[in-house]
Amino acid sequence: MQSLNDTKAALDRAVRLVAEKPAFGQRSYHATATLNGSMECLIREKHHDLVADVPPSMGGTDQGPSPAGLLRAAMASCVAVGIRSFAIRADVEVGQIDVRFETDVDARGQLGVCASAAPGFEAGRLHIRVFTSEPPETVDAIVQRSLELSPLLDAVHCRTPIETHVKVIPIRESAQ
Repeated sequence: MQSLNDTKAALDRAVRLVAEKPAFGQRSYHATATLNGSMECLIREKHHDLVADVPPSMGGTDQGPSPAGLLRAAMASCVAVGIRSFAIRADVEVGQIDVRFETDVDARGQLGVCASAAPGFEAGRLHIRVFTSEPPETVDAIVQRSLELSPLLDAVHCRTPIETHVKVIPIRESAQ
């Protein structure tokens, strides 16, 4: 684990570098998901391997969180890391940070059985607990700033435009 001083130095370097050379911060990232004959999805993000699956009630075997569960986990962790980052940059000491992201869903939308039900989240709630001896107004300002600049909150709120490219590849029967 890096020390707070090392983390602060890394964050300060990143801020300085992106401010001086904006192109350094403008990148594309990708994750790859592969499904082979089941609902279990093998995911590769950089050098990390993850598994997503759905419960048996949806045809899966529950070998990992659902894709929506991974999004909730990503949102909660993004918010927690953002708060910690802004606290470190502001020299505000915080201890443990707990973030719970709840979502309301109506499966009828995703399953296409009710046109008025959204296929995605109908609503979401962030529950944030920050353990600190700092004044509440100081910590609240850091939390609010981190939420304003959260990449995942921005993506969900702003509905990031997404291009879709589909390539259908015929399966050829192997020679027997």
